[in-house]
Amino acid sequence: MRNQILTLVLVGLLLPLSAAAQTVTVEANRLATAEIGGDPASITFRRTGSTASALVVFFTVLTESTAQTNDYEDNINGQFEFLNSVTFEIGASEFTALLTASPDNLVEGQETLIFELAENSNYTVGTEESFTVTFDDDPPVVEIRPADMDPANLTATEGGQPALLDISRTGGDLESSLLVRTQIDPSSTASFSDYEDNLNGQFDTLNSVTIPEQSSSIRLELTAVADNFAEGEETLDIRLTGNGYVNGAASQAVVIIADDSPLLTATVLNDVAAEGGEPARIQFTRAGGLIDQALRVNTAIEVSSTAAARDFSDNVSDSFLVLNFLTLLAGDTTLTLELTAEQDGLIEGTEVLDFSVIDGEYEYAGPAPISITVLDTLIFENGFEGGSSPGKCLPLAESQQTSTDGASIEHRGLVWRRCGARTNYDWGEKGCVAVPDLPMPNPATFVTDFNEGRLAGNDGYRWRLATKSELRFAQVSGNGCLVRSVDGG
Repeated sequence: MRNQILTLVLVGLLLPLSAAAQTVTVEANRLATAEIGGDPASITFRRTGSTASALVVFFTVLTESTAQTNDYEDNINGQFEFLNSVTFEIGASEFTALLTASPDNLVEGQETLIFELAENSNYTVGTEESFTVTFDDDPPVVEIRPADMDPANLTATEGGQPALLDISRTGGDLESSLLVRTQIDPSSTASFSDYEDNLNGQFDTLNSVTIPEQSSSIRLELTAVADNFAEGEETLDIRLTGNGYVNGAASQAVVIIADDSPLLTATVLNDVAAEGGEPARIQFTRAGGLIDQALRVNTAIEVSSTAAARDFSDNVSDSFLVLNFLTLLAGDTTLTLELTAEQDGLIEGTEVLDFSVIDGEYEYAGPAPISITVLDTLIFENGFEGGSSPGKCLPLAESQQTSTDGASIEHRGLVWRRCGARTNYDWGEKGCVAVPDLPMPNPATFVTDFNEGRLAGNDGYRWRLATKSELRFAQVSGNGCLVRSVDGG
């Protein structure tokens, strides 16, 4: 029994003595590593003496260290990283710890891990110096460029192709997503309502994009919103901001939003309006913009006009004549404006209405101004002497007389005829403008039947409607009278 007790005592004494007889040293093989693409730091621990048992060696991390435990990983299941120790297995006289920098999406700069062997009763420290491991940072470098490096992708057209931008990253932790923040420079002329993104509004409302995990880039599409505003070309100056990454050389992109405002044109279908006759017609046509929205066209009557708004009625509830605008309704690409000359019984002569399309939410391609000729049609109370014709006749005032040499009279579309003393003129249903096919010695002395288109009782002479040219250059002599043309022109 005594020998057994002694043996136990000796064993208890010998084990610590055997462990204490071991000396531990450290050799630095490589003390620098990087987050991306770098070889791990390598530190070899050695012991002298018996290797019959395992040995745990401790070290102390100095407070000057800037690296944290999540900045690197070791090759011994976190023992070095979290327990500040390494273990010599039974029979092993050396062990090499490998420290690998952990990539992250942080901008940290170079970090350091400074350590030295810690004193312990199980071994003797053979290396007194400290060691410094450096971890070089490799943060994400973020850039923004036009897709496919094509400058044409920096333009978004209203109702057309979107602008395409690639926001990319290099470095950092590609296994994790990366939130990239943006800022719209105040010099931009576009607002967030002028475009839409393909990221459910993350860019245009939150000023950010997210590069997905395991992806090095994301494509941003900016679609210009079509509207009925004449805005011209607008710009969107995008700048990369935020932290957690480094802005690369391409940290800015200027997107151009090309306007597709309504293009308005006018076509004059009929530039003459005769009192009581056919209206003048102007067709307005629009292209571009939002056809499914109404478009207001602003107008102004020019000071050069001799006719006034009161001389007409329009087919747009008088909005043109009274309020100086007309409206192309939603879904309509054309509008025909009709201006009907009011028959007022005044001797005014030929008048002109000049108006222009003025600034609005459109581009106007002309013409400018638009000119409408207003033909005067006179209806007089006094008829022919002794006659009962619906056509009326009145002697000319001195200012309205024209010579007999074919000079043009003022009243375009009206013809003057000599008023004779005859009482049996038959003017027909549509008026009294007609000229003989052949020269006649005195047309005013003959009985006419215009309803039948012939000159009654005058050797078969037939009558026809006067042409506009003849109406424009009618001759007047003696006691002329003004009558309305058959065709209202």
